[in-house]
Amino acid sequence: MSSSTDPAATVRCVHDVIAVEGHPAPFDRIQIRVFYPARDDGSEFVRMSGEVPLAPAEHPWPVVVIVPGVNIGSDVYRWLAVALTRLGYVVVTYNWIDLLFGIQSGLTPGMDLETAGYDAYGSGPTATAPAPILHHLATSMPVFDGRLDLARVAVGGHSAGGAVALQSADPAWVPGLRAVFTYGAHTMTSTALGWPPGEVASVPAGIPVLLMAGDRDGVISASRSRYGIEEGEHDPIRRTWDQAVDPDTTGWYLRFAGATHFSFTDPFDPTSGRSFLEGDQPDAATGNALRQSMIAIVGAFLDEHAADREPRGSDLSHLVADDPLVVDHDQRP
Repeated sequence: MSSSTDPAATVRCVHDVIAVEGHPAPFDRIQIRVFYPARDDGSEFVRMSGEVPLAPAEHPWPVVVIVPGVNIGSDVYRWLAVALTRLGYVVVTYNWIDLLFGIQSGLTPGMDLETAGYDAYGSGPTATAPAPILHHLATSMPVFDGRLDLARVAVGGHSAGGAVALQSADPAWVPGLRAVFTYGAHTMTSTALGWPPGEVASVPAGIPVLLMAGDRDGVISASRSRYGIEEGEHDPIRRTWDQAVDPDTTGWYLRFAGATHFSFTDPFDPTSGRSFLEGDQPDAATGNALRQSMIAIVGAFLDEHAADREPRGSDLSHLVADDPLVVDHDQRP
């Protein structure tokens, strides 16, 4: 499939709310923001409503759902959503307030903790947001009116959102799923959920995966006690790649120099999440360079594995090999 990018398109978004069936009120609503390539048709309706039509395209637009970390607002992923939209995707970010770990309410990626437990793991998805979001796009948003390619879906996740994205990487659980990319995420699971210390949960399906990490991730470094690890080396992202991803699965593992847990966000929000576990964030120039590197790599990965498009420039292998910010990488097959 050739690229559907429209050079005359701009990035616009629409907001909506989804009722999650079977979820108790008041935590049964997901607020979504859908970014899309738009083209102003010059009509009076557009001028008065601000609703700019979806840009025309040769093919329907593939879809990306971005799964956030715990207590991380979706605005910090807007940079990623806008960049991916400019590459020819319709991108969904969301905020969902729910009880976190059954104790206190907060922003959640949507996690089924029962299914994440040792005894139930593999019986269903641990990520509870992507499926209802995709259903809503297909049935309840006439602005897109059949012009989304819901057979070509990717899920991206950060932190705990990346963990549940990896744990749910099965098209039987996320319809149309073709690829998963994550940053600062792994499948090592808490001993509080019945898992043995230090064990990584398997990534269930053989779809392509991209695991990205930062070499200054203070949140992961400070979280070893959650997994029953008191001393020794603690690199759960690398262990997820080595032990949890099937060796026959197409995929990439990348580590970025100077990147922290929150280098995948912009702007950095020091008031929420576990940002206090890290030291100083990279300066503005370094942060921008890291995000430019990430989006180039994510875009190439999605073009190849989610959208089946011809490369826009260098293919993923050359991008990774030539990127001075990538200090460690591995590829399969």
